[in-house]
Amino acid sequence: MTQARVEFVGGPAHGATIDRPRKATVNVPTPSLGQFTYTLRRCRGAGGDLVEVLAPAGRDIDRAWLAARGLRN
Repeated sequence: MTQARVEFVGGPAHGATIDRPRKATVNVPTPSLGQFTYTLRRCRGAGGDLVEVLAPAGRDIDRAWLAARGLRN
C-alpha cells in the first residue's frame, strides 16, 4: 500500500509534496522566516472526492489554486 501524497499550497513550500503527515500541523524550516506553519486541510472535487492539502495556518487556501483544480473549500 502506498502512502498518500499531500501538496503544499501557498507559503515558502508552495508546490512541494510530502507523504501525508500524521499530525494536522506541519512546521517547515525556512532560512528567512524560521519556522513556517502549515495545517492539513480538506477540499472537495466536483465529484465529491476528498482532496487534502497543506495550507498556511490561519489563512484561506488560494482561491485561484482551488479553481484551477476544480476544487472547493
